[in-house]
Formats: sequence, structure tokens, C-alpha cells
Amino acid sequence: MPNTRFLEQLSTLLHSVRKELNMETAIVSYINGESYTLVMVDSEMKGVFEAGMVFPLDDTYCRDVYKLNQVMRYNHVGTMDNMSQHPVYLSVKLESYIAAPIHDTNGDVIGTVNFTSLFAQVDSFNEDKVTLVTNLADYIEQNINQYKSLVMK
Repeated sequence: MPNTRFLEQLSTLLHSVRKELNMETAIVSYINGESYTLVMVDSEMKGVFEAGMVFPLDDTYCRDVYKLNQVMRYNHVGTMDNMSQHPVYLSVKLESYIAAPIHDTNGDVIGTVNFTSLFAQVDSFNEDKVTLVTNLADYIEQNINQYKSLVMK
């Protein structure tokens, strides 16, 4: 069972980074094989994304974060030829996205922390915004056993 303090702190950080980025949804995910599980969700879009939902990894924007093992950022998905036919875009029309990988102690990507919005970002995701997201991923990695207990509950 995850530590209550970790849960509260992660929830607070997820919410505050989401607000700082001016995004509608923040997700902590877990990736196992080709399955993508929502572990924690902070969203203004009630009922669209909920903790416990599972999706095929290839149907998520986070697929590229996982496969490339790097931060990904999209300011306006609808204008990107390679993304405008993506399953997420076709179903939910998420226009902006930024995410960082979560690594286990072996350095393997086992999840992501990501932020999305129905609205395009007028200003691109600068390095300060990338740092906000990577710092949150780093916090989760520093508490990897607590994160894993969230996944296993």
C-alpha cells in the first residue's frame, strides 16, 4: 500500500504543475508491455480520463515518450501531419501535450507523467516548462517503490 504522504504530495505536485502549464489534464501512467494504465489523474475533463483506465500503448501520445525514452512536447497536434490521424486526436482532440518518462532503478521506462489540453499552446513549451515536467518525473523516480505500490494496488 502506498504511503499516504507520497500520495498527497504526488497529487499536490501533479495539480500544481498542471496549473502552472495551463493544461486541463495531468496523468501519471504505468506501462507494461503494450498496456498503458492511468495511475493518477488530475483533470478538469471529468469522466474522460480516470485512474485505472487501460489503453493500448500505441493508442496514446505517450507511446513516443516510451519508445524514444525522452521528453515529448506537442504545441498544436491538429497542425502536425504525422499526429492529426492519431487515435487520441481523433477521439478526444487533445491539441497540446508534454510528457516525461518515468524510469525504474534499471533505467527502463515504466511510465510517464504527462499533461494535455484541448487547446493549442500559443507559446511553445520552453525549457522551464520541460524542467517542471522532468522534475516531477524525477520525484516519482526517487520514490519508485511508492509509485510501484500505486500500480500494484
